[in-house]
Amino acid sequence: MSLAAIFILVSARSVLNYKGSLILLGIVTATFRLFLGVGFNITPFVAILIESLIAEIILNRVGYSRISSVITGASVMIYTLLHGLIMQAVFLGMDIYKVYYELVLSFTNKIGLSENVVLIALLTVPVIHLTFGAISASFGYSVGRQIQKLMENEK
Repeated sequence: MSLAAIFILVSARSVLNYKGSLILLGIVTATFRLFLGVGFNITPFVAILIESLIAEIILNRVGYSRISSVITGASVMIYTLLHGLIMQAVFLGMDIYKVYYELVLSFTNKIGLSENVVLIALLTVPVIHLTFGAISASFGYSVGRQIQKLMENEK
């Protein structure tokens, strides 16, 4: 879902080129998600708002370019990765990390993996998030530029 959000936020910036537009887009999307989703879950609402805020800040401060779009995509995906960990700590307490650590330790001991292999696997996850976020944002930028060209041709 975050990849779709990155694509929409970056491509929408080409059309909605005024300050606060991505935040408004995030508010509308988050509100729909809050009331039209299954059950009443506040964490996706918060995530959507923060993702749109991250995109708004970066694209306003740096400007709208492919590089700033890629930075936006990578930043939103890093936040997406951290959001789950932050919200779990908020709702379940800091002890949840001890549970995760013990779970990973018992799993690696049972299958006989070394800690280095597990560490490499865990560090690969953020790299994958960064890569896919950057690709999604770059594609969103290309689509946004195409939308701009179509709008200019119609004038």
